[in-house]
Amino acid sequence: MIALALLLALAQSGTLVLCGESFELPEPLARELAGGAPHLVLDFGAAGVDPLARSGSPAVRPDLSGEWSVAREAALLPELERTRAVVVSAPTWLACWQHFKPEQKDSRLEQELRAALRAGRPLIASGAAAAYCASWSLVTREEIQRAQRNPRHEDPNLVANGLALAEGWMIDTSAQSPGAAARLLRATTNFGNARALYLSGPVAWIVRGEAHEAEVAGSGCAAVFDLAHARRSRGDLKEGRLLLLRSGDRLRFEKELEALPADLPANPPAKLAVREVPEKELGLPFELVPSGRGAFEYRFDWIVAR
Repeated sequence: MIALALLLALAQSGTLVLCGESFELPEPLARELAGGAPHLVLDFGAAGVDPLARSGSPAVRPDLSGEWSVAREAALLPELERTRAVVVSAPTWLACWQHFKPEQKDSRLEQELRAALRAGRPLIASGAAAAYCASWSLVTREEIQRAQRNPRHEDPNLVANGLALAEGWMIDTSAQSPGAAARLLRATTNFGNARALYLSGPVAWIVRGEAHEAEVAGSGCAAVFDLAHARRSRGDLKEGRLLLLRSGDRLRFEKELEALPADLPANPPAKLAVREVPEKELGLPFELVPSGRGAFEYRFDWIVAR
């Protein structure tokens, strides 16, 4: 019985919220996450919008500017302990790495943040910090000063490991790469993983506890690329699947990805109105074709020009 109780305690986790950009979450959601207690805001760049501003709870915003050090990290940990929800915002992948993986090792901050999430506390990450919560995210060669090995290979981006809190996903956001979901799709295709998520604008991707389901909130959109059954050949991608999710929609992600749109009636008509695709925000270099299986679902082929 004791072993079972310990196993259940370790399995408990808080809510993970990933935002395409920093924006104020709707009041009911903000209050749910803050729980009436002070919340911690970690800005790894310039101070930005507090996603929990509408929660009514006080924000604790330590000054993280300047050179980071072990001593400054140690001084921050008591603030993490006395607050409930934690907000992390960063302008770049490198800014996250410098705080979470200095000298290629897990920092104390990363360890305590993982422990807080396991203990049931919410974590809200925006922009590059949201992408860093995935198993893999993107970093530019210029950002980390990594030279191109093959001069004929002109891709300026690299796939980098993240915290894997959103396990099995590669994530990019419009705060990092405005209008360029193609960057994410190209990296996903080359890397060979099956699932990728592009968070466009003021949108939140919400996973509560250990649930294999996400809910979408905000006025932006979440573009989910499902490549589990796509065919790849010499850089080409055929029979890809895109799920375009907006506020109130949900996505179940277990063996297969299943979208549950908020506006789907109990007895849907034979043909649903197709949702408008935000062409400019996604910037995809191919045509999306409605799949016929739902107003939110599209299929596509990406034939790379040679």
